Amino acid sequence: MYWIERYTETDGAFLNEYIQNKHFLTYSPEYKDFSGRLCDGDTVLDMGSGIVSKFGCLTPEGYELNVHAVDPLAYYYNQLLPKILQERENVDLVYLN
Repeated sequence: MYWIERYTETDGAFLNEYIQNKHFLTYSPEYKDFSGRLCDGDTVLDMGSGIVSKFGCLTPEGYELNVHAVDPLAYYYNQLLPKILQERENVDLVYLN
């Protein structure tokens, strides 16, 4: 599983980059045409997002979006990650329900 392997490789540090990302195209430049059709306040549902969404909430045009991350494995991420994070301090984690 990508997210669990990536998490253990970096001891969870990579999550902060995703969580702090504000720009819609940072990790997905292939969605440039799609982002050009979005307007201020639009909602983007990131289905199968994994632990966090790779999409930020600002388009290149400066529109602010509502990005919602949904993943069918959210229950399992919530069970696994808190146990691993007990050893770390100051980690921001987005819980998916």
